[in-house]
Amino acid sequence: MNYNKLSNHFTPSIITFMLTLSMPSFCYADGVSPLINFFSEETYKSATIVLVCIILLESFILWRSIKAISYVKHLLFSTIINIISSAAGSLLILASGKDKFYFWDTTPLVLPLFFITLIVEFPSIKLLYKDAITWKRSIWIDLKINILSYLLVFAIQLSLLYGFLYFANYKDKQIEKKWTHSEILKQEKGFIYTIAKDENYYLKRYNIKENKWENLNKYYIWSSPWSVSKNTLAAIVSTSIVDRDKHVTIFELPQFLKRCTIHGQYNDIKVDPSGKYVALLEHFGSVVGQKDSESYYIFGERTKLNIYSTGNCKKIMTYDEFILNDGVDWSPASDKILFVSFRDKSLFIPEASNMKGNTSYGRPNFYPKYIYMYDLKTNSITEISDGIQPRWSHDGEKILFVKQGKIFIHSLMTKSFEILIDAKTDKYGWSPSDKNLIAMLPRYQPFGSSELLTVINIQNPELRFIIELGGAYGFEWTD
Repeated sequence: MNYNKLSNHFTPSIITFMLTLSMPSFCYADGVSPLINFFSEETYKSATIVLVCIILLESFILWRSIKAISYVKHLLFSTIINIISSAAGSLLILASGKDKFYFWDTTPLVLPLFFITLIVEFPSIKLLYKDAITWKRSIWIDLKINILSYLLVFAIQLSLLYGFLYFANYKDKQIEKKWTHSEILKQEKGFIYTIAKDENYYLKRYNIKENKWENLNKYYIWSSPWSVSKNTLAAIVSTSIVDRDKHVTIFELPQFLKRCTIHGQYNDIKVDPSGKYVALLEHFGSVVGQKDSESYYIFGERTKLNIYSTGNCKKIMTYDEFILNDGVDWSPASDKILFVSFRDKSLFIPEASNMKGNTSYGRPNFYPKYIYMYDLKTNSITEISDGIQPRWSHDGEKILFVKQGKIFIHSLMTKSFEILIDAKTDKYGWSPSDKNLIAMLPRYQPFGSSELLTVINIQNPELRFIIELGGAYGFEWTD
């Protein structure tokens, strides 16, 4: 048999294999590691590693089983076999409705993928090696390389998983040792309120002056939304973990004296700096747009801004236009409000009930979101910047916001913009002195872990102090 001629015939396959290594999104993976992963930015790197390991293992097994042929040709044939089986394996993934194939997705499809790979590969082996092996032996070799390949893949994936978890735990321990700069709190005052991340959902506060936590455990405070300023709390509460109130109740802290209740469904709550007023973003469904005849996009949550008195829960005003549920904040004088919206207000018109098909996964960034300043006295609107989650400084001169994955500081005096840190979170705010930032920062550990409630020095962001290791739901720093 002329193997040199056969090798020349399959030269395009070698090119395909090289493309798989350099630009994996061009190709499909085999049944063991479905190449549907190569279309996803999240999974193509790990899929490339797995596919290369499979090809190397199977070429070695083939070389040990059929020694009359050089290892280079076995490597070529192993590549061709995997390219053939990849189409079949990936078709199964596509038929199951998945657009990527994570490790935890494998359980229900392992056996179907295994049998499909066996059925497709043994005639491929016989076709490539022809007279060098019999049909019976091709079946035996096919069974052997696939069993070992599957074992290899699971070993690689479990090793990578445990390796990552070990590394993540190590990094978290390093952070806990490093972020201990309590000296950045010396010029601070007031209380940091948060909700305990346990079965109780109780409100608690960190006393800056006395450096200790105080529990205010009378009601269950639901993780979101809620807000505290001075001695005023506005929150969705309940007396038990089961019976959840659907309305916003105003309390006087720390005794939890109930003042009044505001009825309705709200996406966000923000009490003003004086504690006399509360801004509520009332829920009015999603902002949607038709993608095609079978699906539609969700661009955000549609809300309306309402302002109430925290003394008697009487409505003071409503901003007429729809806005987005991407942050709301007061000026220090309580005469202006920051909110987020689209420039094109017609995006708020379509109703979800009129959309065709199902929701399309992901929230596309076709339409940038902008931060606006609403002057309550003049009823005027000023655009600040594109971004979300605005936070007004206590001196009234600066605004924090998130844009393109980074936290920016905008000076209202100089109109300048400065990058503070990489965001990694949209839960942050100013300290009373405006010299520090407080934020919920994610751990490296992904499973069963909680965020770190951390104070960050603005002048030197490397100086950080972890307030709460055990995790919490939201926070408010009041003076």
